[in-house]
Amino acid sequence: MDDIDSLTKFLKKSEVWFKYEILDLLRAKTLQALHIDFAELRKMTTEELLKIPYEDNGEISEKFPKFAAFIKECNEMSIMNTPPAALPERAIPSELFHKVKEKKAYELSQIMPLILTELEKAKVETVIDIGCGVGNMLRILNHFGYYTIGIESDHLYAELARNNNPKSDIIETHLDNDNIFDLLVNLQHNRDTPTAIISLHGCGDLQSTILTLFTSVDRVDFPVLVTVGCCYNKRNSAEILSEAVAKSLNDNELHISPSAMRLAGDRGLQFWKDQPKETLEFHANCMFKRAMIHLCFSDRKNYRNYRGRIGDLPDDPALFAQTMLLDYEGQHNGRLTSSQQHDLTQKVQAYQPCKPWIQRLAIMQAALQGPLESLLQLDAYHYLLENGRPTARLVPVFDATRSPRNMAIVYNAAD
Repeated sequence: MDDIDSLTKFLKKSEVWFKYEILDLLRAKTLQALHIDFAELRKMTTEELLKIPYEDNGEISEKFPKFAAFIKECNEMSIMNTPPAALPERAIPSELFHKVKEKKAYELSQIMPLILTELEKAKVETVIDIGCGVGNMLRILNHFGYYTIGIESDHLYAELARNNNPKSDIIETHLDNDNIFDLLVNLQHNRDTPTAIISLHGCGDLQSTILTLFTSVDRVDFPVLVTVGCCYNKRNSAEILSEAVAKSLNDNELHISPSAMRLAGDRGLQFWKDQPKETLEFHANCMFKRAMIHLCFSDRKNYRNYRGRIGDLPDDPALFAQTMLLDYEGQHNGRLTSSQQHDLTQKVQAYQPCKPWIQRLAIMQAALQGPLESLLQLDAYHYLLENGRPTARLVPVFDATRSPRNMAIVYNAAD
């Protein structure tokens, strides 16, 4: 699905589901108060919400046809549920995955064949990994004989990358558009050899920087790009890169807010498939508790984050209020009166009826995760096309149920 305008029109039609945060729902008390009219949702049980995939479930389709049609359209408007591309297998020694977590090992085993194929195609011998972390990709590339440079802003990660990869040059720096261009050009000139740029799960700002940088450097010097993004909530529609996507958003009067960007980087509908009822209820409880913290302490701007795990907070309103107040007092060396504790308990109790709506909103938002992320991926793709990279392509590299950010943005001058 590469019809930007159809996707934008669909998101405009569905924006009521992603333009509000849970906090807005709590303040409004009901979805109807937010002008959301979806009668079928009010009738669905938690068990029915978890009968995924809905459009293939005869019982759901017959009982809730409007809901099933919405889910079907979400899937049709998403490019994110494409199975991983078939790539030549590469024998990567198991010792290169030493101390690598299972999810990261899976991602490396999937993306490295793609990267190695692109490097060989363009006859590239030097690779720069932007946001290299602890250097997992560098270590594998070194094994295959490539000269590698890692760029990392986190001091601890940079030190670990140096220790893990003595053959790599590790540069510790914060990247911004003022210094990144000169840095990369100098690195390439020092080697005087075609250089590839790669990045695995660079955050929203970093992904945008990589794309704008790559379209600014010489295609002969930098013939290959392979990058997978994440953390889209660090972007907003003002930072949309592609002229075509920006025009479509403007024409359809659609604003992609930070909360929508956050949703684009969340778990999609497939995550909920085969999950037990308790998992959805736990998730809804966590969303409720986090929103309650923001709601109850909205007048205390310096206290918005509970120091413990949200999921460990008590469900009982009185115990929840007591725990939050103790945490607040611990952070600020102050005390709140018994009257304030009573008021907080009353407020938590008053919002308990909102929990079932949070479950329903969570499912509807999960369905829209794919279309929202598709918009951002198409933004990157069209930006490369518009800036002299006509063979750019999007390549699914991971099973989305194992690694949700699963789409690589690829360009190779040799194509």
